[in-house]
Amino acid sequence: MAQMGIPADWRATSESGMNSSMNLRMDSSGHRMHCTQVDNDTRLMQKDAQTTVNNALHAKLADLQKHIKCLDTTIKSGLPVLDKLKQTKAMCEKEIADKTKLLQINKDRIAIRLGRPASENVYDPAQEQFDSETTVIAHAIEVQNKCLEDTNAMIKKMDNQQAVMTADLKDKKAAEDLEKKCIGPSQYHAKDVEHLGSFVSRASPDAQMNDLSVTEQPTSWCAKSEWNVSKGEQTQSDALKLCANCEELCRKSHNETEEVHARVQTAMKNKLIETCELWEGLMSHKAETENEIANCIEQKNQLEDAIAHKTVPLNTAQTRFDIRTQRPDREAVEDDVHIALKDELSKITYIVAELKQKLQEMNSLIQTHIRTRDELLSDIKLKETAIHLDSDCFTYPGKKDIRLVGDIPRVKAYVTNRAVTKHLR
Repeated sequence: MAQMGIPADWRATSESGMNSSMNLRMDSSGHRMHCTQVDNDTRLMQKDAQTTVNNALHAKLADLQKHIKCLDTTIKSGLPVLDKLKQTKAMCEKEIADKTKLLQINKDRIAIRLGRPASENVYDPAQEQFDSETTVIAHAIEVQNKCLEDTNAMIKKMDNQQAVMTADLKDKKAAEDLEKKCIGPSQYHAKDVEHLGSFVSRASPDAQMNDLSVTEQPTSWCAKSEWNVSKGEQTQSDALKLCANCEELCRKSHNETEEVHARVQTAMKNKLIETCELWEGLMSHKAETENEIANCIEQKNQLEDAIAHKTVPLNTAQTRFDIRTQRPDREAVEDDVHIALKDELSKITYIVAELKQKLQEMNSLIQTHIRTRDELLSDIKLKETAIHLDSDCFTYPGKKDIRLVGDIPRVKAYVTNRAVTKHLR
């Protein structure tokens, strides 16, 4: 008969097996709970990491959009400034062309005046004002050339700055598109951050610092854009100041040119009126001299007639006196007849001699008047030449509608009534 075991051992074995099974189940359950916790923590960590990345992406996208807007605004605001610069350039070019034309006109007018006769070609106030106008116009051209040079340099600078900002804007927009694509595939969004809850609070301080370092990273990447925007705004401000300065210089030079031209025209007007008045005086004296010559000639003719009229009585008295002197010596006495004949001959001879002296003086006076008249005529011709040239100069480059030979009164009336403030342009 086989040997049988102890009942207590039999039970102990079963109980031990059950205890081992129970302990194993308990360990397995704890392990499963731990795995579940680890899985939950891992998913929360993954979600938090994705949310942190998305937050950083959104922050970066917001910064990109802010700088894109700044760049776009600055570029667009620069376009009217660039147009203003181009308008200023066109204005400067027009001013230079106008001033160059005025300078040439001024030289032509001076050349016209230099054609006056030598006696009329004096350094008068009109010539002095012409020289002043030449200086003012030449200085204005120099100033406008400097403005044009500065404007061209500013246009080039603006073009370069606009190109730099445009390239930067293009890069920023490309980065914006990439950031949007990077945000797109994510399973989470920044608005889910509230679901992180306890995990964030359970995260270590180092982890929180790492999160901050990601979402609040330095913006050194955008410093160049900010510098471009700042430089663009400063360039635009400088360009507007340059335009305003050029406009002010153009206005001043235009006013100065107008003023000096008005002074030239006033001096020319006064010179023409003065010369016309001299011409009128010369013409008046010439007419009076010619009248005096005519009177002298008439007086000369009267003297010649008087001498001719005295020739017969003189010859008669001389003949009678000669006949009486032929008497014999005994009859040649100084009687009353002889004395009367002698007195008659003496008086007639004296009168004829006096008339001849008067005639000689009259001939001399006539020659003097003729020389004076010729001098007046010569001076009149010189004055007419000067008036015609000065009137051409006064109306240049307009029509020569007042240059009519011998019509000096019309010239004087025209010049007197003509305004001098009208510019040549």
